[in-house]
Amino acid sequence: MSRPSRRTVIRGSLCLGAAGTVARPFIAKAAATTASVWWTQGFVREEDAAFQAMVADYEKQSGNTIDASIIPFAPLMQKIVSSLTSGDVPDVMEHNTADATVIPQYAWNFKPVQAKLRGQGMRGVYSLGLQCTTAGPADGNNLFSYFLAAYGGYNIITPDGRPHLDDPTVREAVIKTISYITTAFKQGYVPPGALDWSDADDNNAFHAKQIVMDLDGTISTELAMYHDKEKYDDVVTLGLPNNNEGKPIPSPLGVSGAFIPKGAKNIAVAKEFVQYVIQPKVAGAYLKAGLARWLPAIPDVVKNDPWWTDPKDPHRLAYVQQGVLGETVPYHYAFNPGWSEANAAQVWGSAHASVIRDNVSPEAAADAALKRIGDILAKYPIAQS
Repeated sequence: MSRPSRRTVIRGSLCLGAAGTVARPFIAKAAATTASVWWTQGFVREEDAAFQAMVADYEKQSGNTIDASIIPFAPLMQKIVSSLTSGDVPDVMEHNTADATVIPQYAWNFKPVQAKLRGQGMRGVYSLGLQCTTAGPADGNNLFSYFLAAYGGYNIITPDGRPHLDDPTVREAVIKTISYITTAFKQGYVPPGALDWSDADDNNAFHAKQIVMDLDGTISTELAMYHDKEKYDDVVTLGLPNNNEGKPIPSPLGVSGAFIPKGAKNIAVAKEFVQYVIQPKVAGAYLKAGLARWLPAIPDVVKNDPWWTDPKDPHRLAYVQQGVLGETVPYHYAFNPGWSEANAAQVWGSAHASVIRDNVSPEAAADAALKRIGDILAKYPIAQS
């Protein structure tokens, strides 16, 4: 039996670094001192090597010392929350989902594939890697955002920060999203464990050939196979499909990176290090050495280096086209910080669970979710000019 091809679908890009440049030189050469930095462990070893090289280059140029700790994704988030709560913080923190979870507040046809593959003896395979999870923190919330946009509900919060939870179009989009995801689950097209997936479990399920299609914020799923050319070439990376009106869906865009918490002891060096990291040449070299799991926040980095759009690597090309060169829109927490609290509360995952486990109707689940979000957003009034 020939091995079936697998497909992974990527969504809107998440970028490392902040847009813009610093007018002064890269390194101020302040009095030599040390800053402590917590950084997310990469999904591929090249990312960690790129970070270490960037730190070493900064230390060489500045004379300062960076006491860097590379920490796995999930434990790092727990460590960040704990440290912010206790006040015992490092000088710089970086986390892939900090923009969505920390900083602001403090209809695909893959279904027939499953039957075909199971008919060939692959009994444990599922068509859809839909993260209908209550565990989060990122993938399940982001998945909901893509479906919400496809069903015409992107304006659930508008750029002025105002929620539109009572808008009939928004409510209908929420109902349709919950209905699609939970129906796919109940019909057996999504792995049963997806309700409890962490942000890495969809990647693991794809690599284990448990799912045919996955949605992920980066090309981490693909890059984990980078050193196995046969597997790497066996995967297809696609952008978001058109919406239900046949029009392109702009890619939701998040800009994540490092931040300096209140209570940091070496603020001057921390600021200098972060300013160094976000320089276009430095950020571009770091992200490139990390095999482009994260995209540059500065479009000129991509436009001035043909490596980013080299068609010899179709995964990277599709990713860059969608996340940098194509149309993008912000995630809703950019409009109202209360949205990140709603994300942390796993409102959408809880709605899915109520339909799947308790047989609540999608309409009732949608209304409960919208009310809960409304209660959260009420704590974040946005002044209007």
